[in-house]
Amino acid sequence: MKFHVFLVSDSIGETANVVFKTALSQFCSDDFDVYTFPFIKTYKDVDVIIKRAKEYNAIVIYTVVLKDINIYLKSELDKNGIKCQDLLIGTINMMRELSGFEPKNIPGQNRLLDENYFKRMEAIEFAVQSDDGKSSKNLNQADVVLLGVSRTSKTPICIYLANQSIKAANYPIVYGVEIDENLFKISKKKMIGLTIDCEKLYRIRTKRINAYGIINDVGYADLQSIKKELEYANKLFSLLGIEVINTSNNAIEETASIIINIIKGGSL
Repeated sequence: MKFHVFLVSDSIGETANVVFKTALSQFCSDDFDVYTFPFIKTYKDVDVIIKRAKEYNAIVIYTVVLKDINIYLKSELDKNGIKCQDLLIGTINMMRELSGFEPKNIPGQNRLLDENYFKRMEAIEFAVQSDDGKSSKNLNQADVVLLGVSRTSKTPICIYLANQSIKAANYPIVYGVEIDENLFKISKKKMIGLTIDCEKLYRIRTKRINAYGIINDVGYADLQSIKKELEYANKLFSLLGIEVINTSNNAIEETASIIINIIKGGSL
């Protein structure tokens, strides 16, 4: 004997599908025929479901958060003696009583959370692929492009921004090396220069050399060479006409917060 199950939703039906499949795993799936009815948002839609459920002698499992449609569906199911299970309203009502807040009653909210998750993962992947000028072709796709000399926290700031679902690329400024011409094609509103006090950068680079046993490249941790690097970077920032943030006394989160404010149309 086959049992017919209707999964009904005012969204795409993924919640009902996941819950039912979890329950179904405890039984022989061959005994059940499953039909999904997404985007049920009108009384007419409900009437169609009721008619077909009666024809198939089906069980109806539903996740409908639209209040009027939920009430109408429940009423029609009861009136026609159709076995049913509401997967959401009981839990929503319990949470409402506990919190004292009214639910949004907007279909598909869990899918929005999933979309935010995937958007964040996409931004993180973008940050990794676009780190340290790896791919200049990605620069136009970025929400923000950070420019600066080595050890101005470009990479960790980009990763932090990516966790806020912001696509951030970074481009290294190297003393005496001309910047990629593609940077001149990008809106200056999307580019931000990162600078740092000369002495602070000297201490960071010296500590890095000592900690990791790095052989000091010519000028990498030389105070006068660092000064020239920073002056060169500042000239390029001026040439590009972009805003500049001094990261000397900022934590990663602080600099990222400033950048987010700029992206949203604020100011330094």
